[in-house]
Amino acid sequence: MFVAMNISHKLTEAQIEDAKSSLGVVNFVFPSKEIHEKISDISPEMESREIKELALDLFSEAWEEGCDYVFIAGQPELVYYFLTKNKGSITAVNSVTSRVSVEVEKDGIVTKTNQFQHVLWREIL
Repeated sequence: MFVAMNISHKLTEAQIEDAKSSLGVVNFVFPSKEIHEKISDISPEMESREIKELALDLFSEAWEEGCDYVFIAGQPELVYYFLTKNKGSITAVNSVTSRVSVEVEKDGIVTKTNQFQHVLWREIL
């Protein structure tokens, strides 16, 4: 059974279907509320030591859950420390997306919106 842990945001239907078809994932789990809240709010003031501890906590939780994959992206230090601890025992992947940028001008103000669409899961080596 392939289990995937998503650490960042709610997965789109396209991401879920692709994880099932391309990775064989049958069950999705999320990190504990405590870890999820910390990952979602990594502030510029957070020290590298704290980010490393967070990555180790994430790894431990994914390992205990029996995860085959962890969907990870975002803060580069978190990804680095996770991969360093991981050493290939859990496959780390991120969502590769296409981006469409839409600009709308109204009353001399330009508003830019980026729309992201999942394309594939890519292993982080």
